[in-house]
Amino acid sequence: MKAKELKEWLKDVDDNVDVFIRNSHNPFGNVQELSKAEESTVSFFGELEPVVILNTESAIEMEKARSI
Repeated sequence: MKAKELKEWLKDVDDNVDVFIRNSHNPFGNVQELSKAEESTVSFFGELEPVVILNTESAIEMEKARSI
């Protein structure tokens, strides 16, 4: 994902929304390209809070493998 794509995707996201990176293992080094950004919610002490989650391709593949 290019910076321009990420900026465009984030343009309507509130500045105070927390951003998380989904953990993933990269067998080819210590950095990976961002593949997907998604809006979601997380629960903090019983309250749902909006968040942005950034995903790498390997994180997406791991999620797919878990759902099988």
